[in-house]
Amino acid sequence: MSEPATRPGAIEPEDYLVAVPNWVRVGDSLALVLVALVLLGGFFSEGYASRPLLRGWAWAACGALGAWGIIGAALGRWSGPMRAPARWMAVLGLVGVLWTGFQAMPLPASFVVSKSPVWAQVAANFAEAGVPLPERIPFAHSPSRAPLAWNQLVACYLFFLGVAVLATRRTPAARLVLLVSLVAVAEGLLGLFAFTFAGAQRASGAAYNPNHHAALVLLGMPILLGGMLQMRRHLPAFSDGLLSGRNPLLFLLFLALLAGIGWAASLSRASLAIGIVILLAWGLVEILGALHHGPDSSQVASRTNLAGTLVVLGFLGGFGLLTLHSVAVPEGFARRGLGGGDLEMAERRLEFWRASFEALAETPWLGLGPGGSEHALLRFVRVPTVTNPIHAHNDYVQVLAEVGAPAALVLAGLLVCMLVALARETRRRRELFDWHERRLQRACVVGLLTVLLHSAVEFPLRLPLVAFTALILLALVLNPGPILIAAFARRRT
Repeated sequence: MSEPATRPGAIEPEDYLVAVPNWVRVGDSLALVLVALVLLGGFFSEGYASRPLLRGWAWAACGALGAWGIIGAALGRWSGPMRAPARWMAVLGLVGVLWTGFQAMPLPASFVVSKSPVWAQVAANFAEAGVPLPERIPFAHSPSRAPLAWNQLVACYLFFLGVAVLATRRTPAARLVLLVSLVAVAEGLLGLFAFTFAGAQRASGAAYNPNHHAALVLLGMPILLGGMLQMRRHLPAFSDGLLSGRNPLLFLLFLALLAGIGWAASLSRASLAIGIVILLAWGLVEILGALHHGPDSSQVASRTNLAGTLVVLGFLGGFGLLTLHSVAVPEGFARRGLGGGDLEMAERRLEFWRASFEALAETPWLGLGPGGSEHALLRFVRVPTVTNPIHAHNDYVQVLAEVGAPAALVLAGLLVCMLVALARETRRRRELFDWHERRLQRACVVGLLTVLLHSAVEFPLRLPLVAFTALILLALVLNPGPILIAAFARRRT
């Protein structure tokens, strides 16, 4: 088959498909097994939320993934025109790990007291009580929590290095997509089971918290739906009309519907508001984009029975509404709304944010250290709380308070560099892939956007299971070339 000549400097599809020896393929397969085990372990360890924050074996698996990412860098899999955003993210994470590690590191008490007003006050209180201060203390304001928080951060960074190098090849990237979809479905079904059969007032699966459960399901739903659309587009087994009864996509849609009901049964107002707005906006973008760019040229997609699809989706939607009613989701929302807890919860979150900034004002240069929000909230919160608050219920406020203003500026600068590189490479990808081929890439962005928005009022990314799943999506967003490829029957020039 003759191929058109490409213009000088154009990116070739082969840039995404790195030729690797067999031992690298075996290494990728083993790394994927480790990723699956880490995610699977989260379903049996309360999302790794119990102490220690991350089980030892899971941390070891993350260490092995980090080593594989470093080996991939030595093999050149972090180089090339499409790897710049991932490299910036790796640098950003490394700076964060090193700085928070310094904050959590035990240092001579005299040095810490001379630099930290908070520790100076603590030393004065100890001296007044006649109790000697330990010889070595960290800058972190919550010494007992700092090692746990830093341990989780390091594990997540090593995990990202591993999945980022897996995202550079087509087959491992496709399996990462599958893993994220499985996590979303499993979490949704687990929450639905607890809600309907275990008597839970709100669905909460392995994430142990209804809000985090909702964030985890919503994180994976776009890539699940986008993956099904891509399967229908490229795989002949999924090309039959949905009313024919021979299309396995119908069963996948049914599972997605049940997982969606499990998400709704969490009664998480923030997640549902974010999900409804983002998913509707995504659907509108897809429709307008398809109208603007013309019909899908795929032969499989041309056999789509649109009328049958709409009928089946309408049936499933009606079934979903009946199920929602039967499991009393509307009544649960009414109960929460009539309980008058909305304003109280909003007031408490605002108080947490104010207390975080007040604590930061004491040590703006050094920050509170990893896990330091616990100490800040216990000192400065002025509203009654049922339990001792640990997190500020806003990851952006908490990161700023814990790392300090100078480090936050450095991290923000690296984040801008990453986003600029990502925007530049996104424009270049349009030279290779049309609108329909980039559908799964947009699904990854949408899924990641939902959890980033939810993090402004909650702390889902503080739960390792949610963080690991989000990091997989981040790796696919920063290097989406392999997941865009289905076949190279033609080249775009």
